[in-house]
Amino acid sequence: MDYEHFSEPGAHEGHRERLKSRAWEDGLLSLPAHEVIELLLYYVFPRQNVNELAHQLIKRFGSIKGVLDASYDDLFSIMGVGHSVATALNAFGRAARAYAEVPREIAPVILNRSDAIRYASSLFEHDRRAQTWIALVNSGGVIAFSGRVFTGNMWYNDRVRRYIVERVLAYNAHEVIVISRRGLDTPKPFDLDLRSLVDLSEALKMISAYILDYIIIGKTKNVSMRQVADIGNSRWEDQEKSFFMNESEEILEIHELSEIMDV
Repeated sequence: MDYEHFSEPGAHEGHRERLKSRAWEDGLLSLPAHEVIELLLYYVFPRQNVNELAHQLIKRFGSIKGVLDASYDDLFSIMGVGHSVATALNAFGRAARAYAEVPREIAPVILNRSDAIRYASSLFEHDRRAQTWIALVNSGGVIAFSGRVFTGNMWYNDRVRRYIVERVLAYNAHEVIVISRRGLDTPKPFDLDLRSLVDLSEALKMISAYILDYIIIGKTKNVSMRQVADIGNSRWEDQEKSFFMNESEEILEIHELSEIMDV
């Protein structure tokens, strides 16, 4: 089929809109490889059914990366690929490689709840599935590590707890931000969320680490668990508690010394 000169107005429109919606709601990472290529081909062919061509390209080059790394000549050699497709896919590939070479920005710094929510929201710009991440923060508030721990709503189990503790130790982190994305307009914590956080807080306390917050990202609103529930002391609360305890001990010692001196 010669896609360069093929036109079929209205055909496949339902599939096209569903695919665009899935890409937006769930993110590109949730799509099969051929559907990612299909989405790219929509920019070349605003109306045509390019599903078969996308399958051909993945079959020939093996993966999304293979398609985008292919030369113009290799792309042009595929049946159904003309100048427009070969040029566009080659340009997408060059753009992706150029972006990958851009130096990484300085690691984000979390100084307050607004910083944490802003960072949490940025994690799901390209993948809108229900999932949970952790971000590990060092003593200066700098994020030393972040990564997904679970895909789905029920995010906590023994394996996840061990994983988080191991990462905290490996990165010498002081605090953990747990970040969940829920596909609801107004996300609500589950009872299991609170029980999980209490258990995780106890495990972290044994290695002198803390939960900074548990943030749930919804479609239009976000929830900070520390604002609505007791999830254990933060590092700052423990430090203040330690300070006041030490201060009380010093006052007691001075009082005792005064009594001795009076005698």
